[in-house]
Amino acid sequence: MLEKGYRNKPLTQVQKKVNRLLSSIRNRVEKTFAFMKNVLGYERCSYYDLERNRFEFTFAVLVFNIRRMISLTT
Repeated sequence: MLEKGYRNKPLTQVQKKVNRLLSSIRNRVEKTFAFMKNVLGYERCSYYDLERNRFEFTFAVLVFNIRRMISLTT
């Protein structure tokens, strides 16, 4: 979770560095989920069964990884 500065209590330099590190990690994760939602149409679980939902999510991540691998190799 990112630190937040308040009035008369700004962030320290250490807090700013930690925020920058965490935001770069969060950015990668958010981009992955944005791709899955926008391109693959994975907005909510389609099944009531945990096993099927796990398979569907794993398949979506697999598609993301294959597309990313193709774009990195070309």
